[in-house]
Amino acid sequence: GVTQLDPSTLGIKQRGVQAFRLLQKNWSLVFDIEQIDPWIEVSSLQDFDVREGQVQVNTVLDYQIQNAGVNSLFVRLPVNADSVTFTGRDITDFIETGDADGRMSTWQVKLSRRWVGAYPLQVSYRRVGISQTNDLVLSGVTASGVNLQRGFVSIRASGRLEVRVPEVPSSLVHTDWQTIPAALKRVTTTEANHAFRVIEPDFDLAAQVVRHTVAQLLPAQVERVELNSTISSNHELLTEVRMWIHP
Repeated sequence: GVTQLDPSTLGIKQRGVQAFRLLQKNWSLVFDIEQIDPWIEVSSLQDFDVREGQVQVNTVLDYQIQNAGVNSLFVRLPVNADSVTFTGRDITDFIETGDADGRMSTWQVKLSRRWVGAYPLQVSYRRVGISQTNDLVLSGVTASGVNLQRGFVSIRASGRLEVRVPEVPSSLVHTDWQTIPAALKRVTTTEANHAFRVIEPDFDLAAQVVRHTVAQLLPAQVERVELNSTISSNHELLTEVRMWIHP
């Protein structure tokens, strides 16, 4: 007493929906239910901020979870990752599972409920110290147990540091900062010195850190100075200085 329809003819765009037209008053429809595994895709941006004595890494992992819900996410980070923090909705705990191979270690992010659909996760950690030869190896953050991971890598340097990439591995391809989707750039608003598209998420990128000396400055002429001070009842003084300088 029924016939199957294309759900799009009813304005239904959701995947996995089946639609039927009723042909008579007395109808019946028998379903066979099959449990399937989740299908998970991840879009990512890994931002490496190289500073004096440490590297700050901020990573965006945008999950798309289909077919079935999950209540745990697994992420592999370098074993020397310090001050690891996971940020996202309904996170109850995150722990290092002990599944390490000397290079990468697996972290489990526990959720308070099962998630289906879009789930944004942000991972932050830092690495302390740069080798005396100024060599640096940047390892990719990978989402473990997913069907597909694609994304980007950005590298920037702070202060008097410069990061040079002598050779790009086959797992990465040079790209322009402007080609990275704006939704993934929420970890930083500063344009990167280097940007790559990720072909294989598990990568090691060798880089060289160059320290520039301070350039000698020429004398400048101070044209005007304004001081604006405010004193409180408990004798605390706050002063704003505005200075006009002609270099």
